[in-house]
Amino acid sequence: MPNLLILHILLQDCAIIDTTKNFALERKPMKAEALLMHRTDNVIALRATQGEKTMVQVFNLDTKARIKQCEVPETIRFWRWISEDELGIVGKTNVYHTSIKDDKPPTKIFEQEAKFATC
Repeated sequence: MPNLLILHILLQDCAIIDTTKNFALERKPMKAEALLMHRTDNVIALRATQGEKTMVQVFNLDTKARIKQCEVPETIRFWRWISEDELGIVGKTNVYHTSIKDDKPPTKIFEQEAKFATC
């Protein structure tokens, strides 16, 4: 389980609290609209909408390295870690999976029914 708490992205700033270091606070400038903390590792996924597309970046906070960057060809409505190394992404019209272990773009898994377009 990660020993970090990600508080909030506010005004393009992210507050990270390390519970193993006497709750040390670190602020990082991030131009992201949302982030996901990995379930077991000190890894975060960030997303930022750019027009009709969304940029996703994944960072290892221990090594301070970017481990994945990809573009989803539509706006993301929902996303979650679905395994230790894979993100599940729900866009306006399609559902994708992307692995953080490679540089490949997200894989389209299926197209959503039109009736879910307004959900």
